[in-house]
Amino acid sequence: LFIILLCSQTASAVHNTSVDDSWDPAITLRWFAPFFSGGGYSSEAISYVTELQNVIDISIVQHGDMYSDSFVRGMPPKLRQTLQLASQTRLPRGTAVEVCHSEPGAWSVPRPMYSTSRCPTSDAIFSVGRTMFETDRLPDGWAPRLSAVDEVWVPT
Repeated sequence: LFIILLCSQTASAVHNTSVDDSWDPAITLRWFAPFFSGGGYSSEAISYVTELQNVIDISIVQHGDMYSDSFVRGMPPKLRQTLQLASQTRLPRGTAVEVCHSEPGAWSVPRPMYSTSRCPTSDAIFSVGRTMFETDRLPDGWAPRLSAVDEVWVPT
């Protein structure tokens, strides 16, 4: 529910419109994460999208880490099928809030620091960086990357 409210407010701000009954923004969600890799970012992203798919049109993109055949083979079949279908979903252009769920070095702001999918894309109507990193200071090079997305989500 929170993401849908965020999307509506985002679309309203981006399109300089008020959100009311006469305006249907047709917001969608494209989530970039290491879905097929395993690890912390993977499990967290899987948890988010398996719930969000029930309330918003969503597409997922493998991002930020390498595909792991052994991890994918070990997934429950229903989850594997759900993720594979979501990875094949195509969203209408200009409708997606994009979540870059990885460490900021993978974000395309302006380009990733290593080879991975491009996130956010030029088609995003709003970009969210979702990251976590246990440290007592911001890692070198992260400040401009964090500033380049519209919003940053971190755990508290």
